[in-house]
Amino acid sequence: MTMSNSGFKGPLFIVGLPRSGTKLLRDLLNQHPNIGMPNVETQFLPYWSRHWDKFGDLSNRENFNYFYQAVIRLPYFITLSKNTQIISQEHWFSQCKSFDIPGIFEALIRHDVNAAFDSSIIWGDKTPSYIIHIPFLKSLFPNAKFIHIVRDVRDHCLSSNKAWGKNMVRAAVRWQERLVKFRLNLPLYQSDIHELKYENLLDNHDKELHKICDFLALPFDPAILNLSKPSENLGDAKGFESVVRSNKNKYQTEMSSQLRNRIEGIAKSSLKYYGYPISYNGNVEHVGKFKIGLYRLMDGFNLVRFEMKEQGVFKAINFRWSLYKTSGNRPLERS
Repeated sequence: MTMSNSGFKGPLFIVGLPRSGTKLLRDLLNQHPNIGMPNVETQFLPYWSRHWDKFGDLSNRENFNYFYQAVIRLPYFITLSKNTQIISQEHWFSQCKSFDIPGIFEALIRHDVNAAFDSSIIWGDKTPSYIIHIPFLKSLFPNAKFIHIVRDVRDHCLSSNKAWGKNMVRAAVRWQERLVKFRLNLPLYQSDIHELKYENLLDNHDKELHKICDFLALPFDPAILNLSKPSENLGDAKGFESVVRSNKNKYQTEMSSQLRNRIEGIAKSSLKYYGYPISYNGNVEHVGKFKIGLYRLMDGFNLVRFEMKEQGVFKAINFRWSLYKTSGNRPLERS
């Protein structure tokens, strides 16, 4: 049985940077009887938009079959199929209220989180990379709401390096660039965006989750204070079934002063905007395109190597390439 709210039924998007607490936040909110988000990131909405015209009118069953056979090869469905049966073509088609991107996406997510159209459940998705697609998502879903969780860039870089071997300088550049782009959208959609800091969630998740329930006009439910299963399978919080309050400020003991200064120089403006303390007093540091390109190749290699441990060489390369094509790396807006 679910409780009523003020009328908002979704979509709700959790956005941010990888290794910034998006998964923890999703898993806590998913304990609320009125919130449902898949345990796998969709990532594919920008990809759908870029390729939508080639599918034709999807109210035509033959076209929908072509669409279905194409999209079930995307990473979302591949990952989901490891633990559950994905939506059937027939059921998906029958549940679509419309056959445009919003209608087909909503039918899919409502199925995957068991949120019937006539229920009061807020349906949504946790995909960090959507942080640079806010205008695009608002054009699809004018009533959409967003929760942005930000983590100290220095700990974000450390965590990305520990999890996947990512270059910390490139991680800092991406953190800064994406937050700058995100902040450009804040004045346009202020009332539909709620921001919180990962560190505050760790320090007092009761208070922060109360704020989110207020933002969503939902009654607070104590169930969201606890995880039903471990949220993390990587990093220092791996395997814990509770909020690990100590999982912050790791850079103070695990990062060299030289690297710390460099990262602070790269991300200076956003660190100050979000109130993080910095010791660097120099000029903003810029990283050349050649170095970024080199770091990107190295990151790609390390990500494939990470996937190889579970999937083997061919599947790992195919999965990462598909993920890269699907998620998109530039802001996308609909005209």
